Parts: sequence; structure tokens; C-alpha cells
Amino acid sequence: LVASSQDSGSALYTIDGSPVVSLSNKPVEKAFFTPDSRKLYFTVENSLFAVAAPDWKPLSHPDGTSLFGWVGY
Repeated sequence: LVASSQDSGSALYTIDGSPVVSLSNKPVEKAFFTPDSRKLYFTVENSLFAVAAPDWKPLSHPDGTSLFGWVGY
């Protein structure tokens, strides 16, 4: 899957460009897939959402993003 975010919204696509699901009608700010690529976490206007296989339905996490951050090497 490939995630795409533009001013007009965000979506997931298959590698050949076929749409899978619309994530938001607004741009995604931050996003990351889990290591097995079965779940995607993303933020839109500082709200945290998640989508998971097989239906990829966006679910809101009402706890917000106060502890959300990036860990890198």
C-alpha cells in the first residue's frame, strides 16, 4: 500500500495506483505503518487516527496526540 496526502485529502492506494480507502478530506500531517504493514497511524489537525487491514476503516483515537512523537536512529 502507498499513502498519499494532498491539500484535497489523503488516501491509501495499491502499488499499481488503485484506490483502497480515503483517509481524510484534509491532509495528513504525520503517518507511519506498523512493521508488518497491517496498520497505519496518522494525524490530521492534531487528531490521531488508525486504519487496519482488512477493511482499512479510519478510527479516531480520542486520547489525542499529546504523547505522540517520532523515535529515530
